[in-house]
Amino acid sequence: VVSCLQMQLRAGGLKGRLSGVSRLDIQTSGALFFALGDDQSTAAQWLRAQFSGHQVTKEYVCLCSGPSLGLPGTEGEVTAPLLTKRVGQDRFLSVTSPLGKQAHTLYKVRAVYTRQASKSSISDEVMPGDDKVYTLLVIRLVTGRTHQIRAHMASLGRPLVTDSVYGEQNFWDDGLWC
Repeated sequence: VVSCLQMQLRAGGLKGRLSGVSRLDIQTSGALFFALGDDQSTAAQWLRAQFSGHQVTKEYVCLCSGPSLGLPGTEGEVTAPLLTKRVGQDRFLSVTSPLGKQAHTLYKVRAVYTRQASKSSISDEVMPGDDKVYTLLVIRLVTGRTHQIRAHMASLGRPLVTDSVYGEQNFWDDGLWC
């Protein structure tokens, strides 16, 4: 991403380096912030200070599966500490644990969707109570831990739709619906 942006700047007649001042977890979409200048530039230091001083508000829109967290407009929070473990050479997994670091997630329900259960492959009957519920949330992080949204929502029994790590049991079924 940085290389592409630097080529665009050069093509526009601007010289200099770009410094990344924010990050996104893999499988996450959103805005990345860059400063014109190296890591020690005034612009990079100023932008980093905005993030570390919580002057920048980031909101994430997430679709979760599992029982509804309430009607649209319902607000809630998760304050369970998160412990991050290395589970491979370059993979991490965060779990709620009293040994973890403080983590604070705020959410607001935007919409609730119900998908009618499909007929069983064994019989043509639809089993009552098998309807799937999906909740569209707007989430704001007060802290910024590794996989915080994914781990906190999974700890509530509402993993993000198509999350193969924190919502394994729903991955294929939810992916077909999306």
